[in-house]
Amino acid sequence: MLYSDSFKKALNTTAILHLLITLTSITCAAPLNAQENPPGQVERITTREGVSVPVYALWKAQARASVVLFSGGAGGYGNIAGDGWPAGGNFLIRTGRRWATYPFNIIMIGRPSDGIDLASGSVRTGDLHNADNVAIFNYIKEKSAAPLWLVGTSMGTISAAAAAISDQNRLVDGVVLSSSITAYKVPGAVPRQEL
Repeated sequence: MLYSDSFKKALNTTAILHLLITLTSITCAAPLNAQENPPGQVERITTREGVSVPVYALWKAQARASVVLFSGGAGGYGNIAGDGWPAGGNFLIRTGRRWATYPFNIIMIGRPSDGIDLASGSVRTGDLHNADNVAIFNYIKEKSAAPLWLVGTSMGTISAAAAAISDQNRLVDGVVLSSSITAYKVPGAVPRQEL
C-alpha cells in the first residue's frame, strides 16, 4: 500500500509522540533511594543446545517495566566490580545504576558461551543471536509480567531492532535506540532493517 509523504510524516509524528508519552509515564515514577537499590546478580540462561548467555539482572517486586540493555561494541557488560555492579565501559552499562533507581527490572546482556562475534552486525541480526534473545525474553517474562523494553546503544541498536522485528511471540513492548548504527555499509544497520 502506498502512502503520501504527508501521511507518513503524520504517522511518524504520532508514533514518536506515543513513544515519548509511554517513556515519560515510566520514567517519571519517583526514583528509589540508594539504600533500596542493592546490586543485581549474574544469572546464566540456556539459550540454545550447549549454549548459555550470562545476564546481569536486578529484579524488583513492583517493577513497572523490564528493561533489557544491549551494549555496543562486541556486547557484554564486563567484569563485576567490588561493589557488585558490572564494570564495563559502555554507556548503558555505566548508567545501569541510574536505570536501577527507577522501578525497573534491569537486565544487561552478556556474551554467549559459544563466542559468536557480537561486533558483527550480521551476527546481531542472525538466527543464533535471535534464538538467544528469544530465550532471554521468555526467561524475563517468566520472572516478571512487566512490559518488556529493549534499549540498545551503538552496535546494541542492531540487536534491539532485530529482536523487535523478529518478535513473533509479541513479548517486546517497546524499543529505545541511542547512538544508532546508521551507516548503510554496516550489515544490520538500523535503517537497513524493517523496524
